[in-house]
Amino acid sequence: MENTVVIYKSKYGATKQYATWISEELHCDLLNADEVKPKDLLEYENIIFGGGIHAGGITGLSLIKKNYKKLMDKKVVIFAVGINTEEEKNMEDLRDINFNGKIKDLPCFLIKGAYDPRKVKGLDNFLMTQVRKMIMKKPIVQRTDQEKALVKVIDYGGDWVEKENLAPIIAAIKEENAK
Repeated sequence: MENTVVIYKSKYGATKQYATWISEELHCDLLNADEVKPKDLLEYENIIFGGGIHAGGITGLSLIKKNYKKLMDKKVVIFAVGINTEEEKNMEDLRDINFNGKIKDLPCFLIKGAYDPRKVKGLDNFLMTQVRKMIMKKPIVQRTDQEKALVKVIDYGGDWVEKENLAPIIAAIKEENAK
C-alpha cells in the first residue's frame, strides 16, 4: 500500500510480530518507534501505530499524541496488544486511559498478544504480581471467569499471537483506503 507505514513499540515481541505481518500484508514500510523522528511521519499518508499494553497504557503512543497536530490530515490507525482483550469493558478502559483530546476519535484495535512469566522482569513483574494478589484476595465464588483465566495466564503464560487476529484491522485499513 503506497504511502503507508507501520510503526511499532514492542517490549516482548508480540507487537513487533503483528506489525511485521501487517507490513507484509499491506506491502508497506515497517519502522521501530524508537528509531522514528517526527519528521519521518510526514512522509506518509497512512500511519498504523502498534504498541503493547502495560498498566493500561499503550506503549509508545506518545509519538502519535505529541505529533498529532502534524498528522491531522493523515489516516492514523492504532492497534494495542495485550493479554486481557475479551471484554468490551477492556476496550472502553483502554480508550479512556489513552485516547483523549485530539486523538479521541482515532480508530483502535485491541489484539490478543502473549505473556511469558519467565521473561517478565522489574516493574512489569511487580504489576502482574499485584494484579494476581488483588484477584486472589477475592473469595473464589466472587472471581469472574475472566479473572480466573488471567491468574492462570499470569502463572503459566500463554501465546495467542496469530495472523488471523489481524483480519479486522487489515480489512478496516483496506476499506478506508478504498474511499
